[in-house]
Amino acid sequence: MNTFKSSAELKASAKERMFGHYGTAVGALLIIVCIVGPIMGLTNLLVDISTVAGTILYYSISFFIMLFAGLFTSGTTYLYLEIICGKPASAGDVFRGFSLCPNKAILIQGWITLISYLVDIPLIIISYRIINASESEVLTLMLPYALCTIFSYFIFIFSSMNKCSNFIKLVSCKYRRPEFEVYMSITLLLPLPLTFFFYVAES
Repeated sequence: MNTFKSSAELKASAKERMFGHYGTAVGALLIIVCIVGPIMGLTNLLVDISTVAGTILYYSISFFIMLFAGLFTSGTTYLYLEIICGKPASAGDVFRGFSLCPNKAILIQGWITLISYLVDIPLIIISYRIINASESEVLTLMLPYALCTIFSYFIFIFSSMNKCSNFIKLVSCKYRRPEFEVYMSITLLLPLPLTFFFYVAES
C-alpha cells in the first residue's frame, strides 16, 4: 500500500496549513533577501571572475556567505515547522538559527555547499574557457557545458531535498514523515509568486 501523498495532496495540505500565514512567510523571505542579497550582490560586483584567481576568490567568499545563509535556513525551517504544528510563528523566527544549534546548522550547510561546489568544478572550468575562447571554440564547448549544467541541476535538487531533511531533524524533536511531506510541499511546490498571491487574496 502506497503511504506517500500525491503532489495534489501535498499542495492541498500546504495551502491548508499556510492559510493565514502567508504574510509571515513572505516577510521572513524578504528579511533573508535583504540581508544575504546585498552581500552576494556586492561580491558579484567587486570580484572579477574572468581570471583564475578571481574565480577562486569568488567561490571562497561565496562559500562563507552560504555558511552564513545556512543559519537563516535553519531559522526558516523552524518557522515552517511552527506553522505546521499550529504554534505561534513570526517572520523574526528566521533568526532562530543563530541560537538553535548554530554549529550544526553551519556544518549541514557547509557539507551541502562543498558537494555542490565540487560537482560544479567541471562547469566552472568550461565557463572560464568559454569566456576566453574564440567564437569557433565556444561552439565546441556548448555541448559539454549543457551536459554539466543538467548534471549540476539534478545534484542541486537532490542536495536541496537532503538539506531540508537534515535541517528538519536539527530543529525538531518531533520529526515525522507527514511533517516532512508538508514542509517539502510548502518550500518546493509553492513558489514565491503563488505565496504572495494568496497573501494578497487574504488581505
